Order: sequence, then structure tokens, then C-alpha cells
Amino acid sequence: MDPQNPNSSNIPYILELLNEEFIFSKGRKLRLELRYPGLFEPENFNNLYYLGDPEKIVSFVATKTLNIRMLGEKVQFYLLGCVYTNPFFRGKGYSSKLIQAVSVFYNRRGYQGGILWTTIPEFYKRYGWVKNDNGLLIRFMNEIKDDVNPGIGDFENSEIKNSDEIESFRKKYRKDPIFLIRNDQSINSYRVIPPPAESIRICTIRISGQIKSYLIYGVLSDNVFVYENLGINMKVEEKLLHYFLIENKTKNMFFNLHKYNYSLIKSLRKLTKNIKMENQRLCMWHGNLRSMSHLQKNLYIPFIDRI
Repeated sequence: MDPQNPNSSNIPYILELLNEEFIFSKGRKLRLELRYPGLFEPENFNNLYYLGDPEKIVSFVATKTLNIRMLGEKVQFYLLGCVYTNPFFRGKGYSSKLIQAVSVFYNRRGYQGGILWTTIPEFYKRYGWVKNDNGLLIRFMNEIKDDVNPGIGDFENSEIKNSDEIESFRKKYRKDPIFLIRNDQSINSYRVIPPPAESIRICTIRISGQIKSYLIYGVLSDNVFVYENLGINMKVEEKLLHYFLIENKTKNMFFNLHKYNYSLIKSLRKLTKNIKMENQRLCMWHGNLRSMSHLQKNLYIPFIDRI
């Protein structure tokens, strides 16, 4: 039984299996094909793999490629997710076989390694995957008292309308030595809705019509999940955060950050109280990590870029 790529005739059947496993059985409503634009479209079928017959899937995995600029050079990784095995075939090693086959395939194509997120790390550890997560989760009930508009520029809270504008701003002001490159395919990141959120929004400051800071977040009822932020400087970032907290008073806040995002952590401590911080433990790597120790130590992939 060799890995195959799906096609337009059996992808609806595969999506029904995946949605039942990852969405509906967990009480969620928004389907995977709406959460991850482009992932299950024909142009990405060659990055989707399954074992079994076209109408009787045994195991499935989705991947997408990732380009990272590290100290001026571009390195390539693949992301792995939506790992599924039909309940009737579990415990027989099919997912293991498929994951290993996909890893070999990408290694032969010259990719430096793979990245995934999981709550069962011991399973992947058996096949050479290593735990490594630079993420930080900050949680608190937003009880900000200040109702005064921070008073710098024009604030806007809306759906994401122009991803090209956001990406141009990000390329100009993101100065990290390790930088996630969003190409034409991954520009869909700005439309991704990571579970459990049911919608994706952006909060911005504009001065003379130009974005000076943004914050991307998801919403589920009274829960708000922050995925990415950037500003021209710390002062503008803090003003935007202040406005954002006022707009989302009395809600449960979840900030998913790089653990070295010291400026936002400092601003949160200044504007709020009773915050709880914990390291995230979901990320695993596979590949030649010894030669990539700097990347492994510092890279953080935002939720909107994951699968």
C-alpha cells in the first residue's frame, strides 16, 4: 500500500472523514476547508497524501511547504497536520507508515525538515520527531477599567480585507534575523481561522491612511485568541493593545506569542493584571536539527501559518 494524492472526485469524501474527526466530534461548526483556505484546493492536492483506496481511506495526512529566511539565507521546511486514520484500521501502523513515507519524500527533495503540532508527542518521538516549542500562552480575564481612547491615529476593528497591504507592512518592519516568508500560496494565512475560533479579525492603527500597527485575532463567543502583532515601534504597539483591550472588555483573552516577544509581554503587564503565562508544548521537529540549532532555538510559527 503506497501513498497517493487525492483528486477532485474523492476529496469531498476525505473531507467528510476529517471534519467528523477534527470538527464536529469536538462540538465545533466551521469546516476544515473554510478554516484553511487553499489547503484542500486542487493546486495543493500534491501535498496531500493517503493510504487505501480512493473511496476507502485508511490513513491521511496534509502538508504544506514553508520558507524561512535565516540570517540572510532561505531554508525550506514542510508543515504536517490533519493526521487521520480510519477507526476501523487504527493500531495497525498505517499512520506511522504514511508519516515516515512523507518525511522521506520531503528529505529527498532537499527540505531541511518537518514541523508539526501534537498532544501525543510520544507517538511521534518513536519516529525521530523532537519536541521544541518557542511559544508562550498568556491567559487572563480582560477587566481593563480605562475607557479613554488611547488617542493616536485612527483605530479600526474589522475583518481582514487586504492581505497584500498587511504583508507589505510586515516585510518592511519585521526585522527578526529569522523570518517566516509568506509567498503567494501562504498569503492565505491571513484567511486561516485556527480552532477553536469561528472568525478571524484584525485591529489596526492608521496614521495618514497608512497602517502603523496591527494585531490579528480570532473570536469564539466571549473568547479572544491573539495570533500575531507588529508595529513600527513599541509605543505604537502599546497604544493599539490598549485600544484592543478596551474593545474587548470582560472577555477571556488568550495571547499566543513567541516567548521572546518581550515588548508585548511588558505592555500586557502594564495594562492588565492577573495574567497567567505558560510555555506551549505542542511543537515537534524532524530533520537535521543539529546544524539548525539557531533556527530551532528562535523560530516561532504563528497559529495562522499552521495546519
